[in-house]
Amino acid sequence: MNSESGQRRRRGARLNVGSTLQTSFGPQQQQQRRGTATSGLWPGLRARASVQARSIDGESNYNLDELFHEDESPPVVERADSSELASARLQMLSAARANSNGELQPAPTRRQMFGMYLDSSAAGRRWDQLDAVLNTAIAALYVYNTTHLKRKRLSVPLWALWTEAALGALLLVQFVPRYLLAPDPLEYLRSVFSVITLVTALTPVCVLANVLVDPDAYATFMSAGSLVFLYPVLFWRLQPALLRCLVPIKNVYRMTPMTRNVLRALTTVFTTVLAITVLTHIMVFYQDKGAKEIQGFDEAFFFIA
Repeated sequence: MNSESGQRRRRGARLNVGSTLQTSFGPQQQQQRRGTATSGLWPGLRARASVQARSIDGESNYNLDELFHEDESPPVVERADSSELASARLQMLSAARANSNGELQPAPTRRQMFGMYLDSSAAGRRWDQLDAVLNTAIAALYVYNTTHLKRKRLSVPLWALWTEAALGALLLVQFVPRYLLAPDPLEYLRSVFSVITLVTALTPVCVLANVLVDPDAYATFMSAGSLVFLYPVLFWRLQPALLRCLVPIKNVYRMTPMTRNVLRALTTVFTTVLAITVLTHIMVFYQDKGAKEIQGFDEAFFFIA
């Protein structure tokens, strides 16, 4: 009997000790201890602390997979193919964009894409070179025609008028597509470069038409009559035409930035002096109509330079 009562007391003591431990570690206190123990630690320590907390409740199973589990695999960096980058860039350019009001804009048209290609490619630079060559040819032909001027003969060779008109027509024909490729054709038509281009291309054509309609106009100064005052615009346009060929974007010339800047500065000075020389040469003739000799273009250039 004594032995049985002793065993019951021992079991009761064990139960009392277990209940005391369970009441001392209640759910709220256990949650507070878990929060203070795991705050500021990385997720692996938090998992280990949670396992230790479960062991206090009577669970002693440690899950190693949970401790060392990685949710995301490490990123793998690969080198992208150049063709994929080019296609991605084209898709980005063709994608619809949103304006400042958040409204989606339509994708660029083929006309806009072709215009962008010409503005940033070697083919576009070749086009600019053709424009500059035609403008330079008209200017050079005008300077050549001044060598034929005499007091008794103010006209220029007829073949020179035809050649000048043909070059002006070619200049106009190659420039018309720029209006079609411009984002705003009407706005581009009103630009300064467009206006001086029309004057440069149409002046030789109008001079030839005037001579064919009125034969007496052939005997006037430069066979142009009052239209001769439009020729300085031709040399004025020569400046932007040549500067467009020296744009650093997709430049077809192999030159250093310093060389390019020097050429741009020389082009600006030279074309400005030429335009002033042409205007001075015309004004001097009309002011000194009674003079025995006509001032040559070279003399006017030397005076201005």
